[in-house]
Amino acid sequence: MNSTLPPPMPAEPAPAPAPAAAPAAPGSLSELLKAPDRYALGIVGGGDVGPRIALALAAAATGFALYFFAAGFFAEWRIALLDAAKGAGVALFAFALCLPSLYVFSCVSGATLRAGQIVAAGAACLATAGMLLAALAPVLWLFAVSSSSAAFVTALAVLLAVPAVWLAVRPAIGLQDIAPVQTQLGDFPMFCIGGINGCPLPAVLAADAR
Repeated sequence: MNSTLPPPMPAEPAPAPAPAAAPAAPGSLSELLKAPDRYALGIVGGGDVGPRIALALAAAATGFALYFFAAGFFAEWRIALLDAAKGAGVALFAFALCLPSLYVFSCVSGATLRAGQIVAAGAACLATAGMLLAALAPVLWLFAVSSSSAAFVTALAVLLAVPAVWLAVRPAIGLQDIAPVQTQLGDFPMFCIGGINGCPLPAVLAADAR
């Protein structure tokens, strides 16, 4: 008895690949958050860093102002406005106060960056911290308006600031990452601090640290 097999089903066409996301604009805040290594390369590249500095400091001031504004709502909106101004001012003043030390340590580490590039690097770190604090401001505001404990709100504000600062400076790298990062960033100042004494020093130097 003969049996006729049904024709094979046509193969389904492969799904079209998802379009690649457009890279963030060079020097933008989006690039700073999504691709900080590429942002750093833009600073080292030798172009005009003035717009980067201005944008980063504006983002930092706005972020710190929003965070302290949220914290000030524990009292009233007038105090919140005053806290916002103080938060932004203290952040910018502390940055200016630390600039001489940042420049000296960068020079001692062997970096050949110009002063403007060093300022741009520091401003980028401050802007990252400010934007992360702005993202956490709604959480702080919610507890500030619903809590009657000043100690709790203060402790929460400090606790929320810790991850923002940690993400701004990024975790330390291992010895295996020193050479690739130095090749990629060139003279961009990098500091690997902690656990270096007479015992691991040869291994640190062998990893192309200087």
